[in-house]
Amino acid sequence: MDLLTVNQDKCLRCGICVECCPSCILSMGENGPECNFDRGCMSCGQCVAICPVGALDNKYTPLEKQRPVTMPVLDSATAYEFLRMRRSVRNFKPQPPTDEEITRLLDIARYAPTAGNSQGMYYIVIRDAEKIKAIADAVA
Repeated sequence: MDLLTVNQDKCLRCGICVECCPSCILSMGENGPECNFDRGCMSCGQCVAICPVGALDNKYTPLEKQRPVTMPVLDSATAYEFLRMRRSVRNFKPQPPTDEEITRLLDIARYAPTAGNSQGMYYIVIRDAEKIKAIADAVA
């Protein structure tokens, strides 16, 4: 399979996928979007996710694995208010988070943007209260 598969019956040839490609490797051909340099793909999935009719498939980010947006996209005023309400938490509950809670938080954190979608990071979970205090003291 080439990088892209285009469903010709669905594709509107609107060019949204070409415009949104951060790697600039897509162009619009007579049969829809085409990849000019598949080794330049950063596997972000934006081209697949943004297609309004689900006509595009990418071998690195398959359409079948995409999850639909199940909530409305925030308008600018709502996003502004949400970000204004953000506060730092400095007092924590005495009980540690469960394994399930930590797994969920790490799953959410992996969607944070990274340079070039490199995803070149890892997390270390420390549960030892004395170690956490020693780290906090060293940082402060």
